[in-house]
Amino acid sequence: MLISEQGWKYTEKITFDMSSKNVIHHVPAHRNLTESNVMDDYILNLTITRIPDQRVCYIRPKSPDEPSLNVLKKSMDMVSSQKHKIKEFKRIATQWVITDEADVSKLSAGITEFCRGMKIYEVEEHDKDKANAVKAISRKKRSELYVLCSPWPTVRAKLARCARSQWVLKCKFSAQNCFHYVTCTGGVVDLRNGRCTSTHRYDDFTCCSPDCP
Repeated sequence: MLISEQGWKYTEKITFDMSSKNVIHHVPAHRNLTESNVMDDYILNLTITRIPDQRVCYIRPKSPDEPSLNVLKKSMDMVSSQKHKIKEFKRIATQWVITDEADVSKLSAGITEFCRGMKIYEVEEHDKDKANAVKAISRKKRSELYVLCSPWPTVRAKLARCARSQWVLKCKFSAQNCFHYVTCTGGVVDLRNGRCTSTHRYDDFTCCSPDCP
């Protein structure tokens, strides 16, 4: 699928596996976002985001706003057959907080293979009405439930002057990935007149920078 996004043009590859009931979006690096792969598992009703540069996978409940697998497949086939270049119409941005490491024994073989060799974390949507989750994470100096904002070699030197038990985590939400999908109605593709809706999803996850006091 050809994408035109704030002056950037790239191809998002979308692969359907109707027998396993999943779809995978491969999004190349663009703007300030790294390469990412997003799997929607329609059996377990989960969305798995893989960030190769960080060697990490995030697992969250699949959004109820997203179309069914059959509707999505039909819509993407309709758009592909017309060779439309998709432009952003609807934007959804969500912030996610790491809650725990995933129990691999409860995941499907497809998900474990998708995340092979990577840390797998469960996340939940950040609730701005509750206590600030990012500050809560920052206070857990010894917590292992965080992803580094910068590669380890860039932070290792400054941490040499204090013990690990003294580390202070400074955490934030970091824009990390996005993907598109299209939902069409009727038998004719007409993005201009609203027959197809293009949705652009952004997912921001917490990352932390350890430092000495």
